[in-house]
Amino acid sequence: MLEDVLSHDNQYIECSQVRKSQKANFYTNQEFSANVQRSHSLTLFGITNAETIDLIFPNWFNQAFEGTENDAAYRPYDLNMPSTLLKRPIMHYQADSPITEHGKICAALIGRGILLTGYKPKIIFTSPEMRCIETARSIQRSLHINNCDLCVEPSLAEYTRFRDNAEKYWLTTEWLQQQGILSSDRTYEPLLKLEELSRNETPQEFVDRLQRFYEHIIMNFEDRTSHYFRCSIIVSNITGIFVLCDGTAAVPWHLQEAHNNMNNCHLCAIEVTPDGKV
Repeated sequence: MLEDVLSHDNQYIECSQVRKSQKANFYTNQEFSANVQRSHSLTLFGITNAETIDLIFPNWFNQAFEGTENDAAYRPYDLNMPSTLLKRPIMHYQADSPITEHGKICAALIGRGILLTGYKPKIIFTSPEMRCIETARSIQRSLHINNCDLCVEPSLAEYTRFRDNAEKYWLTTEWLQQQGILSSDRTYEPLLKLEELSRNETPQEFVDRLQRFYEHIIMNFEDRTSHYFRCSIIVSNITGIFVLCDGTAAVPWHLQEAHNNMNNCHLCAIEVTPDGKV
């Protein structure tokens, strides 16, 4: 069934990759492997963020806003641009771009394709960039699950040298709750708080950060009485999903090179058995 999702030869999902019958990088730690005691297997779907406005319309920031910075009106000039934007300072959009309408549709179709093959994810972890949150939001709606199951996790954030201090402009959990994007009834406690996110990490430290979170999901997210944590979705940047697919990096170029092999809305999956095999 897992291969069916990844090789879906229709309009919903493009073929990506599947990892089976081998040990992932985060299982090379013997202590961790010995502690894997799941009662059921776990399927993790990794999805890269959808296409962003600044990628398709490089000059959009100068063309789509009219007025002063404090009183600017958004005027979309292409059908691939969202009709409205969330209320925030316009300079924040320059550093933290939203996704296109086409991107929203592609993300929703991925969620629909996952459902059509019989998987029923009940929780979505997303990187804190707006492009990832909006991608996760589109997937969440297509899966027909509550926003209380949408979890923003700073561990999934972009490599520090690629994000150029954009974390200063990311949407806060409190703001997302006020907008109804995240649930205010149940607040997810992230493994890594935003203020703990390193601003001076090496590529290996970035990989370690991602691997710690993936280990955290496998070790701690399980409900033995239901199927709740037998299938989860992770939305991140290309570099974050690259690590999920056993990617390693000794220099920044190794992370940059991942962009040659993955595109927007790239889907991959791993299936972790109760004894720790992938």
